[in-house]
Amino acid sequence: MNTTKKSRRKIPSPKDESSSYSRRNVTTRRSRKTFQDKIENYKVCEIRNKRNDVTCDVYHFQCNRAEDSDYVSRLTKIAMKQEHYFYEIFPWKAKCKENWHMFIAMNSGAETSPRSRRRGGITICAWCSVRFEELETRTGERIKAAYIVEVSVRRKREEGAVDENYKGMGIMLLNKIIEYSRTKGILMIYLVPSNESVKGLYKSTPSLQMSEVENTSYLVKSLSTNTDADADAVSLPLMREIITLKREKEREQEEQIYKTGLGELPTRIRDKFIEMIDTETMELDDKIAILGEVQIMVEEEVDEDEIIEELNLLRSNYEL
Repeated sequence: MNTTKKSRRKIPSPKDESSSYSRRNVTTRRSRKTFQDKIENYKVCEIRNKRNDVTCDVYHFQCNRAEDSDYVSRLTKIAMKQEHYFYEIFPWKAKCKENWHMFIAMNSGAETSPRSRRRGGITICAWCSVRFEELETRTGERIKAAYIVEVSVRRKREEGAVDENYKGMGIMLLNKIIEYSRTKGILMIYLVPSNESVKGLYKSTPSLQMSEVENTSYLVKSLSTNTDADADAVSLPLMREIITLKREKEREQEEQIYKTGLGELPTRIRDKFIEMIDTETMELDDKIAILGEVQIMVEEEVDEDEIIEELNLLRSNYEL
């Protein structure tokens, strides 16, 4: 007789299975990364507001990397819901283009209410898009430069601001970009201010002190220091020469674009356009803008009489 006892395998009760599943589920939930966790490696520095009582983390994304572009797309959706905090300039509306860099300062709720922290809310403090490139001198020498495409501007109280905790963050972010650019061998930065008020701010702020380029809308700043061996290579006169040359080339391209577009219009509309718009008193930029609107109407097969009537209205708007 076999006296060996058969081993009994314990059948887990529903309660045991439920506990086991619960433990596995908790483990899964704990290992899931938040959006802030995913972009942690993109953090490059911090900036503080004018009162020095709010800190925002600065993240650097390169648009020519697919993963970076995806993160920027997500942050764009967040920024669009916060546009009422900003004035005139919305850098997130421009697509993350090849060779562009996005520097985004954000607050993830560390200084907000506990309820906001639990939601993982992100506040966009400031946003700047930058294009790094090489510009030519008239002698053919190439200079590394950074073009500041757009810098966000927070609304002031008199402009309807409801939150001034992040006042001055745009300038602080620009200063950090200047620091970063220096480490990458960038010798000059340049930009086009959005209005006269912003221009005055960029020229008078001690940390910026940008200079105008005559007969253009550009402001420039040398990033060379007194210790640089090639400090003279990016003097103000040379920067002005570089930007003037750049503008001359842009002007040639714009004139060619305008000439080609005008030639493609239907004969009747082209003749009216030349008569009403293509005059010496109208700036080329305005002519190109009006031509673009007319081209859209032609593509949409709008009636010619209606287009000509619209030309009258467009001319009046641009002459104001």
